[in-house]
Amino acid sequence: MRVLELRNVWKTYTGVTVLSGVNLEVEEGEAVTVKGRNGSGKTTLCRIASLMEKPDAGSVRLHGRDAGFSSEASMARLRLLYIGYVDQQYTLIPWLTVWRNIELPLVILGWGREERRRRVAELLDALELKGRGGDYPYRLSAGQRQRVAIARALAKKPRLLVMDEPFSSLDDHSSGLVVDLLKNYVAAEKASILATTTGTGPQLGSRLLVLGDGRIQGST
Repeated sequence: MRVLELRNVWKTYTGVTVLSGVNLEVEEGEAVTVKGRNGSGKTTLCRIASLMEKPDAGSVRLHGRDAGFSSEASMARLRLLYIGYVDQQYTLIPWLTVWRNIELPLVILGWGREERRRRVAELLDALELKGRGGDYPYRLSAGQRQRVAIARALAKKPRLLVMDEPFSSLDDHSSGLVVDLLKNYVAAEKASILATTTGTGPQLGSRLLVLGDGRIQGST
C-alpha cells in the first residue's frame, strides 16, 4: 500500500522556486532517505509531505486520499491521526517537562493514563533518557533535545514519520539508539519513514533519493 505520494509538487517563496515538479512515493513499511545540500529544498519537502504546508501546485496523497489542498482543520486532523513530524530545530514546548512534551500527543488523542505512562517510559528507556523525564528542555543538550523530539513524534505510533535531518545533533552512539528504535518500529507497526540528510549520519532504509535545485535528481 502506498502511504505517501507527491506528484508534480511545486513551491515558491517570494519569487524563489524551492520545489520544481517533485515526484515521490513512500510505501507501507518503507523508509526513504532524501539527500541534499543545505538550501536544496529538503525542509520544504518535509513540511509539504507532513501536511504542515500546502504546495502551490501538484498533489499530495496520504493513504490514497488527496490531502495537500484540504482545509487547515482537515490537514491538522490528518497530521494528528497519521503523521509524526520532527523538524530541523527539534522544537519542544519550553514550559513542559520532557515527559509532558512526549505525552502531549497522547493526551490530545485521548489515551488512558496508564497507556500514556507505559508508552512514554518505553521511549525514554529506548533513547537512554530515563532520568530526564522531569527536566525542562533548556536543561538538555542539543542531542538530548533531538532525541526527545523523535520520541514525541513516535509516541502516538504514527503511520508515517517525517524527519528533517534527524541525526544532525546526535553522536554515533545516540544515532545508533535512534536507528535501532526506528527499525524496530517500522518492523512492528508496518509504518513508513521519510527522512532527509545532508549526507552525514546513518541512512534510513534501502532507498536513497537525491534532491537538488528543487528536483529529485536521482535514486539508489
